[in-house]
Order: sequence, then structure tokens, then C-alpha cells
Amino acid sequence: MKQPKGQRRIHVLGITLVSSMAAALAFSFQVLSSLRFFPVVTDAKTIVSDTGSTLENARRPLGTQKPEICFPDASVHIFMYHYVRDPVPKDAKITVQLSVPVRAFEGHMKTVRELADSWKIAVVSLPDLQKYREWNCYPNRNVFVFTDDDGWIDAYAGLAPIAKKYAVPFSFGIIASRLGAPGFVSAKEVAALARDPLFSIASHSVSHSDQDAISEPAERREICESKIILERLTGKPVAAFVYPAGRMSVNSSKILRECGYDLAFTTHYGAPWKESKTRYDINRTRVYPETKNAFFEKLADFR
Repeated sequence: MKQPKGQRRIHVLGITLVSSMAAALAFSFQVLSSLRFFPVVTDAKTIVSDTGSTLENARRPLGTQKPEICFPDASVHIFMYHYVRDPVPKDAKITVQLSVPVRAFEGHMKTVRELADSWKIAVVSLPDLQKYREWNCYPNRNVFVFTDDDGWIDAYAGLAPIAKKYAVPFSFGIIASRLGAPGFVSAKEVAALARDPLFSIASHSVSHSDQDAISEPAERREICESKIILERLTGKPVAAFVYPAGRMSVNSSKILRECGYDLAFTTHYGAPWKESKTRYDINRTRVYPETKNAFFEKLADFR
């Protein structure tokens, strides 16, 4: 039956209004979905962003962009490991003192991951740390950074798999002349570590000589040539230097700057990083065999 003219006009107007509202809602959803912070929930366990990242990945700070919320006065703690292994009776005393048992190390990493997932800390890589430092803008008031010195084989076989399990970034200080030597990582293993986005490579000199006990030309070779060797091996920039035994000379900062390093690390144990004099004299905290999980939890309570 033919509708009266007035009713037809109201019907058409209603359809037009509903269509316009639907289009507006669709556009709003599209705009919101395109923003990084707007997640699309696909199930109860996984939240996928527009980039397809899981919530676990999203919790890792993105060093390629400045954090939306800055903490300029962050407490930055840089931790130093040497061995992650269970000591054996024939080990030298210094080896035992520097060896964190595997079970203890896994406890450390599990604790750190739990602290990061609860937003009490941000765990950042060494390359990202430099960016945050330049901006004076950190993604959390408590920032943890993890390093490993010397390039012993257990760094590849023991430490790296556990760090990867808990998504904790690590930087490995490699002694260039000891690649493939007994007990040390090979060139192939260093290249494999460098390919993993969770890990980065730092220079620990060519031969592990004390920088304050050699001539300036010799120190320049130790600092500059190790960088060249490791960059050729990994195909990536090596922007951090780790002083052997934590010792630097009066020429170290100048040489590091001329050779193109961004950061350099000492072993001034326990001092916060903001107390470092320059970017080439950065303090770290040594982790001992007896270090408990509560040590990291206490540092995360800083306000």
C-alpha cells in the first residue's frame, strides 16, 4: 500500500540519520584504533595493538620514540654480571666470587620481569638508555639496565637463554682478541647475540689491558680497534665501552669521544648513575653470588 507523502519523508529522514550515525561511529572507532595506546581485545589473555604486539612486548619501553610521560629524575641502576654458572671445586677464588649460580640468576630475572610487569620499573637496553639520557626523559622513575662483562661462553649458553625467557635486555662487553679462545664466546656466537633485538654488544677493549697502565697510543688501539672489529663482526654500531677492571686513564674520555663511543662504564660499585661525572664514567652495581631477589625489589621501591 502506498504510504502518505509525509510518512515517506519521515521514513527517508530516519534512514539517513541512522546511516550518518553509523558512519560517524565507524570513523571514530577507526581513529581510536590507529592510536598506539588503544588496544583491540581479541581474548582474555592477549591484547593486540595496531602493530600486532602482545601485551608483554608492549610493556617494553620503545627507545625509538620519546616516552609520553617523562621522569627526568629517574633512579637508574646498571647491573654488572660476569659468570652465570655453578662453580666447580677447581675454580679460582676470583671465579667463584664472580659466579652467579644459574638458579639464582633465573630468580633475579623472574623478579625483574615481575617488577617490570607491575610497572614498578622499566627495564631498558643500553642503546635505549643513551636516547633517554639525551632527552633527560625516562619511561619510569626506576630504570634497570643489565650488562655482562668479558664474553665468557656461559654468557651465550647460560645467561642469554634465561634473559630471553624473561625478556630482559642485556649488553655484552666483549674482549675482541679473545673471540673463540678457550672458555670464551666465538665470533659466530657474538654475531648471533647481536642479531637478537633483546641484546646488544659493547666493547671491552682488544686485550683487557688496564687503560691507566698503558701508553696513550696503546690505549687508543685498545679502544678504537676493538670497536672496529666488533662492528665488522656484528654489522651494527658498537656505542658503549666497558673499562677493563673499571680503570680509566686521563686520556680515556678524549679517546672514546674521538673513536665515536656514546657511553663508557666503570666499576664504581653501587653508586647511582646520576652521580657519574660524565657519560664516559658511568657507575654500575656488581651482582654477587649471594645477591638475593629482594635486592632488586628494594631498589624498585624508590619514589
